[in-house]
Amino acid sequence: KLYEYFGTRKPILGLTDPRGETAAAMREAGVPTIANLHDKNEIKQKLLEFVELLGRSAAPVATEAAAKAQTRRHKCLETAKLFDQTLTQM
Repeated sequence: KLYEYFGTRKPILGLTDPRGETAAAMREAGVPTIANLHDKNEIKQKLLEFVELLGRSAAPVATEAAAKAQTRRHKCLETAKLFDQTLTQM
């Protein structure tokens, strides 16, 4: 689901484990707006910060590269490349 959000190129506030894979993927895509899913005070604080960023049109969105890497076309090309590599090794 996260990668579908990247494709929208809209601001995202991630409610997730800040040490987990989802948070790491968000940071890698240029989206550091993350709140710990299990900490209601942090969610409140980060939500207020996120709304403030939105108001200034400064909320980060996934990089173009991260968004493009998740398109069906790109995924099909990756899959085809894997098939080619597998067939070459046979």
